[in-house]
Amino acid sequence: MSAHVPLFGFMRRAIWRAYSAYDQHFPIARGKYRVGHALGRAVGLAEFEFDGLRLELRMDGTLDRKLLRGETHDPVVLDQIRTQLRDGGVFLDVGANIGYFTLQAARIRACV
Repeated sequence: MSAHVPLFGFMRRAIWRAYSAYDQHFPIARGKYRVGHALGRAVGLAEFEFDGLRLELRMDGTLDRKLLRGETHDPVVLDQIRTQLRDGGVFLDVGANIGYFTLQAARIRACV
């Protein structure tokens, strides 16, 4: 039975930054899912902070890798949430996936 040694936060962030650079700059897409999946099993979730929100992401998901690279997910929808949803409004996120839009709506103090 092997013992799992937890990595310190700075080591984990450095590994995920290196993977993110590889994902963004290496032109061949083949194998990126497998590398991300293997890293996720070995290192754990990647911590991501965007616009004051903190998410824990998996590297075998397309959306997760996109956010870790610093790209905005669906900026048109995000803009509509920010402009149309008012304080105390109701927001229903059907098929929330990782909850990215739900967290954005919660920041406006909407009922999610």
